[in-house]
Amino acid sequence: MFESDYIEAPIIRHQDVIDLVFQLTGGEGFIAGGFARFCVSNNESPINPGDIDVFCVSQDVFDRIRAAFRAHPDCVRKSETSIETKFEFRMSTGWHRNAYAIQLIRPVQIFNMVSDGDVNRVLDNFDFTVSKCAILPSGKAVAHADFYEHDKANELVITNIHCPISSMKRVIKYCNKGFRIENRELLKLFDDYENRAAEWKELVRAGLNADDLNSWPEERREQFVQTMYFD
Repeated sequence: MFESDYIEAPIIRHQDVIDLVFQLTGGEGFIAGGFARFCVSNNESPINPGDIDVFCVSQDVFDRIRAAFRAHPDCVRKSETSIETKFEFRMSTGWHRNAYAIQLIRPVQIFNMVSDGDVNRVLDNFDFTVSKCAILPSGKAVAHADFYEHDKANELVITNIHCPISSMKRVIKYCNKGFRIENRELLKLFDDYENRAAEWKELVRAGLNADDLNSWPEERREQFVQTMYFD
């Protein structure tokens, strides 16, 4: 069912939330990333996720789930971008202070950023082994083959880099949550940067040093955003 880089993983916690998500999606899409990690982690107190990311194999699936979310009386749309639509689920007694936001991820491929296709294709594009987890509507869960070793130590091991600078920002974000990273993993980011073309470095430097990106021509601004986050 899964490629050799991934193993089936038992779901340990929050089955009720998982069931609710797939009830809302009509049994389509799959949960991947931090919430899936939280549900399959063997740690006694796993690091909390920020939200629930739902991925779709195709635009048709995305459109059906988004329409179902919008029509549900207990779902509230919080924000929408070209990449994701963020919902929150309203509990019967009002806003639940511990309720998770559900982010419906649009299936796209922008440069090297991939969020469409099956679970293997999506997980292969994730950056850390501890993020490479997914829960399917069938009730099965999958994790990277090295997940349990790295999750036990809350250790970040980098397997994919879109942009070394945006990846560094994600490392900082995860470390602020309680994860740790070895110097040899950080070296991957420096090596990646050193191996980038001069034109790439020039564009990224100009964008990061710009006082106001909105003053740039739209095409140039979009090129920077795509390069910074998706290349």
